[in-house]
Amino acid sequence: MDFPPAGYLPEPARTVFLPTRADRARQYTVKPYDVLITAVGTIGQITIISEECPDNWIPATNMFVVRFRENQRDLGRAYYGLMKSEFGTRVLRELSHGSSIKLISKKAFARVPLPPCTDDFIAYFISLWEQQEDLYTRSQQLLQEALKVYQAVPEVVRKGA
Repeated sequence: MDFPPAGYLPEPARTVFLPTRADRARQYTVKPYDVLITAVGTIGQITIISEECPDNWIPATNMFVVRFRENQRDLGRAYYGLMKSEFGTRVLRELSHGSSIKLISKKAFARVPLPPCTDDFIAYFISLWEQQEDLYTRSQQLLQEALKVYQAVPEVVRKGA
């Protein structure tokens, strides 16, 4: 699964229908501001679930779901930023093992010491989140403009004048 390079996960990569045992599957649904981190294969892809996510999204089995009990929005975005930083990248790289398929064990991941989650720490990463979100939004708008460049080709050129 490819996560967006910045910001919230816009939609799942694929849809799977579960005709049986759907009640059991529902206990694994993601919630707004959950942080998803790939832990098998391509290690360290990170995204965050948006507030508007439907109540039926279930992450793949190769992902860790990090959920906060309180202040989910701010702590989720701060944790996302921390794990996208050089610190987080290094931690995930050091935790990964395996010769052909890399993976991170849940036990090792759960033991990672994190910096103290102070108000300044949260504010810093929220500021970075907002900067990144703005830059990513503008880059997507520019990409859309770039894709429209050739739509304005004059009729004369289209007819092969």
